[in-house]
Amino acid sequence: MIQDDNDTKQTPSASPKAAVGIGLAASVVMTVLMVALRFALDTQSLPELMADRLTAITPVEVFDFILNRLQVGAKPILFAMLLAGQVVVGSVVGILYIRYSAKLPFDDSQPWHRGILV
Repeated sequence: MIQDDNDTKQTPSASPKAAVGIGLAASVVMTVLMVALRFALDTQSLPELMADRLTAITPVEVFDFILNRLQVGAKPILFAMLLAGQVVVGSVVGILYIRYSAKLPFDDSQPWHRGILV
């Protein structure tokens, strides 16, 4: 019997560790580029905008307590936590992409369409 090429297609898959590694690597590269562009172009980055919004919605008593405890380290710690959170979210997106991208109805002759999704 002659077997059609469409019958033998295998969907791309990776282990959960590889998915975390892919997402982690991509988010670290994105974060480094974003920070470099922030200093090169002298503009605010996404974590800085998020920090501004987060401090605006934080109750005054909580903000005062944190500021009294951390003093001048409060802003750098918040920025570092937001960058770390961004890397963690990138890892989770990597896991979700590997797990669910094969189930999306895209034509496999143009695999870059899947990459645009992310």
